[in-house]
Amino acid sequence: MHIKLKKQVEWYLYHYQDIKRAVLQARLDPVKKKAGGGWIQDPTGQEAVSNITPLREVYIVDGKARIHIDYPERLVEAVESCECELNAVLRELCERKYYGKQRSINCMIAMGLTRDVYYAAINELLQIMSLYMVEHRVLKISKK
Repeated sequence: MHIKLKKQVEWYLYHYQDIKRAVLQARLDPVKKKAGGGWIQDPTGQEAVSNITPLREVYIVDGKARIHIDYPERLVEAVESCECELNAVLRELCERKYYGKQRSINCMIAMGLTRDVYYAAINELLQIMSLYMVEHRVLKISKK
């Protein structure tokens, strides 16, 4: 796996919980916006349209930086779809390392993995996750 792609997938996984929280917050935001080009008179219809319209962006805070995420629901959908297909070891590894932000050695000890098995599992997880992210248009593959 290309190092740049690996770093990008890892960044998304490390920030997945923040992005998911931002998506939920944006969906609960009481400020209603026009969807599409027209205005809908019916408040129920307006709410329905705003709920099915994909979010174009959210912002998360990483340290002191405010980071812009385009189409965040694509990422949430990609990760959730991938998690459903992962075996128990890869799912636990993802939860510990990326969501729980545990150090590698702590993950290895807690899961009873050797160093080689741990890094092979991380590589497999990142490869599978990158395929789902490409499928859901979170990542783009370009010829450069």
